Amino acid sequence: MKQEIVQIKASDIIVDPAVQRELRPEWARKISRELNVDRIGVLTASRRADGTTVVIDGQHRLTALKMAGMDDHMVDVRLVHDLSLAEEAGIFRTSNTSRPPTKIDMFRMAVVEGDHAATEIQKILHKHGWSVVASRSDGSFSAISAIQRIFKADSVAAYETIAALTGAWGNQNTAVNGHIVSGVGNIYIRHGERVGVDDMIARLADIKGGPAELLSRSQGLAAARGRKISNAVSELVVVEYNRRRAASKRLPEWV
Repeated sequence: MKQEIVQIKASDIIVDPAVQRELRPEWARKISRELNVDRIGVLTASRRADGTTVVIDGQHRLTALKMAGMDDHMVDVRLVHDLSLAEEAGIFRTSNTSRPPTKIDMFRMAVVEGDHAATEIQKILHKHGWSVVASRSDGSFSAISAIQRIFKADSVAAYETIAALTGAWGNQNTAVNGHIVSGVGNIYIRHGERVGVDDMIARLADIKGGPAELLSRSQGLAAARGRKISNAVSELVVVEYNRRRAASKRLPEWV
C-alpha cells in the first residue's frame, strides 16, 4: 500500500457516501463560517484505479472549503493508493478520532468491509424495506445497537423481530424504536419457536395507537417499576400476545 503527502486542489477531491459518515451540513457550514485555512490540517484520501481521489478523513473540512468558494485551494492530503473499497472503509473507521463515527457510521463501514454479522443484518433490514440511516422518516432504521445485540444472541430472533414489527406496522419509523426492537427481540431470544411470527404480527397490530402508544405505555410502566423501558415493552407485548390464547399456548408472564 503506497502512501504519500501531496497537495491536491479541493475541487479534485470527491466524497463517496459508501465510505463516509452522513454529511452534517450544519457542521460544515459552521466550519465554513469560522474558516481558518491554516487549521484545515491534513486530509486522508484514496486514489482509486480510475484516477478519482476520494476523501476518507476530512469530509466536513473539505465541504467547508467548497462552501466558502475555495474550490481551488490546495489541500494537504495523505494520499493512499491501491485500496479496495473495504480497505477504504477500514481506514475511515480507525482514523476518525476528532468526531468519532456514530453507531450507524460504524455499521455501514462494517457492511462495506464485509463483516458477516453486519452484512446479514443489512440483508434482514433490506428484505423488510428498511434503510440504515439516522432519520425519523418512515423506512429509516437507526436502532443499530439493539438489532446487533439481538443478532449476536440469536440470528433467527433478529429476523423474526424485524419481520413481526414490519408485518404489524409497516415501515413506520416508530415501529423500530430501539426500546421496541429490544423488547420484542428479547421475547424471541427467550422463547424462540414458541412465538409464531404471524401471531405476533396480529397481536401487535391489535394494539390501539400502534407503536407510539406501546412506547408511551412502556415508558410509564418502566418509570413506575424502576426498570428498563425495553423490559416494560417485553412485559406488555407478552400480555398482548397471550390474549385469547389457550392457557397451554400462553407465554410465561414476563419478569
